[in-house]
Parts: sequence; C-alpha cells; structure tokens
Amino acid sequence: MPATVPPLKYVSRAVLGSRIAYRIAIRHSHSYSSPGSNLLSQFFERLRTSRPELKELPELPKIENPDLRKRVFTHRSLWGRANTLFQDPENDPYPPDNERLEFLGDSVLSTVTCTLLHERYPRYRVGPASKVRSLVISNKNLAQICQRYELQHELEGAPAQKMTLQKSEQVQADLFESYIAGVYLDNGDTGFRVVKDWLFQVLDPYVKAAFEVVKQEHLLSGRSPPPYAAEEGELTDQDRARSPGDDSTGSTVDPGTLSYFNQLCQQKKHNVEWITTDVPGSKSTPLWKVEVKVNGKVAGSGVATGKKGAKILAAKEALPFVQQG
Repeated sequence: MPATVPPLKYVSRAVLGSRIAYRIAIRHSHSYSSPGSNLLSQFFERLRTSRPELKELPELPKIENPDLRKRVFTHRSLWGRANTLFQDPENDPYPPDNERLEFLGDSVLSTVTCTLLHERYPRYRVGPASKVRSLVISNKNLAQICQRYELQHELEGAPAQKMTLQKSEQVQADLFESYIAGVYLDNGDTGFRVVKDWLFQVLDPYVKAAFEVVKQEHLLSGRSPPPYAAEEGELTDQDRARSPGDDSTGSTVDPGTLSYFNQLCQQKKHNVEWITTDVPGSKSTPLWKVEVKVNGKVAGSGVATGKKGAKILAAKEALPFVQQG
C-alpha cells in the first residue's frame, strides 16, 4: 500500500515554516546535552583564571580551493535567500552560502571532540562526557575561538547587516564550524585527519577546563566525585579503595567527598582543623556538629546523627573555599 502523502500546506507548516525548527535541525549535535547557564559561567570563569593555559593557537589550516574558501565566508544574507526553502533551486543564479558547510562542520567538530574525550579520559562515563562536550562546543566558546583566529572580519553578508553579523556570537560560532568543514573538504581523503590534528591542539585546554568544572558540579550535586586524576584521567589508589556510602554516617553525601576534600587540602598544603560538638537532639537520636577550619578560618560545617556524616557534610560545604584558595 503506498505511503500517504500529507497535504503540502501541512508539510510547509511542519518542515518549512519555522526558523526555530530549522535551526534545531542544523544544530542537532549541540542539543545532546545543553549546558546550564550556571555551568557555562563557571566554565568561562575557569578559562579566565587559567588564561596562561590557553597558549598560542595552532596555525589555522589553509583552504586552497578559492571557491570553497569564498563559500565558507559567505553568509546567507548576502544573496537574500529565504530561510523557508526546502532546497536551493536547480538553476540558482547565486553562488552557495555557508549554511550547509556549517551543518557539516558541526558534525565533524562533535566527532573530533568526542574522539578527544575518548582518548584523554578513557573511563569517563557518558553523562559527564556529554556535559564536557556541550561546554566545549557551546556557541559562546566557538565564537571566542573564532575571534582569536579573527575569522569574523572576512565574513561577507548583506551590506546593511554586515557589521551586526560579524559581531554576532551565533554567527561567529557558525562561521568557525563552516571553516572546519572547508578544511575537511579541501583535504579530500585526508580531511578528517587534518581537522583532527588541528582541533586536538585547539580544544585540549578547553576540554581540561570543562572537565574540572563538570567534576566539581558532579561532586557538589551529592554524587561521588569522578574517579580520575585531573590531568591523566586515571584511577587513583585512594579512589580504588573507596567504598560505597555507609548508611551509618547519617548523611546522603558520598564518603568520597571527604577523601576528595582531604586530597585537595594536601595538594594545596592547607592546614585543616576539625571541631566536633554535640548539639541538642531527641533522646533516641543524638546529633553531632562538625566544623572544619582551613588555615584558621571556618570553611564549612555539618550536622548529622553520626560524627562521620557531619564531617562529610562539613567537607562538602568547604569544598568551594578550598578549590578557590
């Protein structure tokens, strides 16, 4: 039985009528796990404070094919193309713009980023890895990389919109993806290897920064810290020996929080003092309060039915102080 074809007006409404739906379609790989605004702000704050790690960018690979290069830097607005077309006309009198290149570059970028994560952190679970990838290939981050290469100055668009387009974060991110596709296509059979070698160098410091931010978010959410050393992505002896949560602690926070806290304090050579007191509770359920002082300053406190549980809660509250110190 032949498939039923819906009336054109419904196809038009569902597929062609919405610019929002169109943007979702061409940016599909960015929607796997969109990072929250708080996570993004932490990511860029970490990049700001670790600016020395963002060393000189590797040289930008050249696109030798002049027609391909011109297309990379051609915005749709230059030819006034409608955003509701299903496909370009067969005898289109205008040269192609860079939207299809952006679509291709988006997928290549996502693949390279996943490959980098896979190689650098071989034991990383999919959930946290998706968050790291989303931070690294977020529009804001891609726009900043585009600005560092100064690609936006070559973008051609409608004369009345050109300056606005060149300053747009979204357009800059799209342009960087278009350039990735240009390099990929320009190098034929070796295109992916050329792009991979280039982007590994570009993205590596961003991946490291995103890793630390996601690790901190994972820990402070009440789950166990990722079992990785920050640089190598390897299990530590302490992590291997860590056991699951013990109900007797009186806390729902993973005991690994305390181990992670102690590890950070040792690395930063902080002086740590624990102060334990009992607080009023019921006759059957006594409560304990633990304060932790870091370098003489109270950095956290916790109250629980057990001393260990209170200590874990205090360590969790003090973690941001230790990480910033």
